[in-house]
Amino acid sequence: MNNQAFLKTFNDVSQSIEFNPAWKNGTGYFDNVVQGEHMPEIPTGLTVKCVDDTGRKMLITSVTGHAEDGVMNGKQVSCVVIFERYAPESNRTALVANASNKVKKEYDFLACGGISCEDFRKFHFR
Repeated sequence: MNNQAFLKTFNDVSQSIEFNPAWKNGTGYFDNVVQGEHMPEIPTGLTVKCVDDTGRKMLITSVTGHAEDGVMNGKQVSCVVIFERYAPESNRTALVANASNKVKKEYDFLACGGISCEDFRKFHFR
């Protein structure tokens, strides 16, 4: 798969954060980025970039409250992370995403893990 859109967005994002090993879930995904005690605090409307300890690039954006959350004050309630599934030296390319169940309902293309470049372009990275 061609992930040029992802790499261009990654290069265009100016703000980066330090990788937190607590984000790992043990299977190569980052469940602990999307919610819970290890979720990074990211200002509303901002996307940040990060590189994990194997060299995989990731983009993380905050998700603010939705009507069903009872939180419509713009407070961060979750994050979405889209990242390279494999380490660079594997010569394999695939983009995957982690998102909370509530976010997956709103953006159904985030529901299955893998994400196409076309679907990546639909997402609102700023």
